Amino acid sequence: MKTRFLGIAMSCFLSLSAQAQIVQNALSFDGTNDYVDCGNNASVQITGNQITLEAWIYPTSWKSLVWQGNIIAKEQNGFGNDNGYMLRAGNNGSLNLTLGSGSWSELISATNTLTLNTWQHVAGTYDGSYLRLYVNGNVVDSMAANITISNSSSTLFIGDNGSGARYFPGTVDEVRIWNI
Repeated sequence: MKTRFLGIAMSCFLSLSAQAQIVQNALSFDGTNDYVDCGNNASVQITGNQITLEAWIYPTSWKSLVWQGNIIAKEQNGFGNDNGYMLRAGNNGSLNLTLGSGSWSELISATNTLTLNTWQHVAGTYDGSYLRLYVNGNVVDSMAANITISNSSSTLFIGDNGSGARYFPGTVDEVRIWNI
C-alpha cells in the first residue's frame, strides 16, 4: 500500500506567532495567545474518507471544554458549511477528533484519558468506516461513521484554531497529518 506523509513542518516553523517558543525542538504554548500558523498549502487540504492526525503533547492545564484546546486545527465554521479537521484536548483530560463535511462529526473520549505534565502520543484516525482515538498507541475510543471530509479554506493551525480563543496549554511536538 502506498502512503503519503503530508509535510507541514517547514512552512509552520517559518510562521510562528511572536510568543510561541521552540523548546528543545518542541513548541511550547502558554494557552492564552500562542499558536503556529501553517498557512493553507495544498498538502494539508485533505478531502475524502481517510485521515490521521497525530502529535506528542505535554499538557500543562486543561481548558474547561474539550473543543477549546486545539492541538491541530484546520476548520471552517458556518451554518451548513462546517468543513475540515481538528484534534483537541481539554475538559479534564478528554481527547477529541472532529471532522467536517458540511456538519461536524465528533468523537470525544472520556475524561482522564490524558494526563497533565506528562508526554503522551495522541492520534485521531478515520478509515472510511470508524473514527478512532489513540493515546500512546492504545485505542481509547471509537465509533462507526460515514463521512466524506470536505476541504476547509481556512489556515492550518497548531495550538489554536484561528479564532483567538481556543489555545492549547502545553507543549506539542512531532505533528503529523496523513491522508491515510
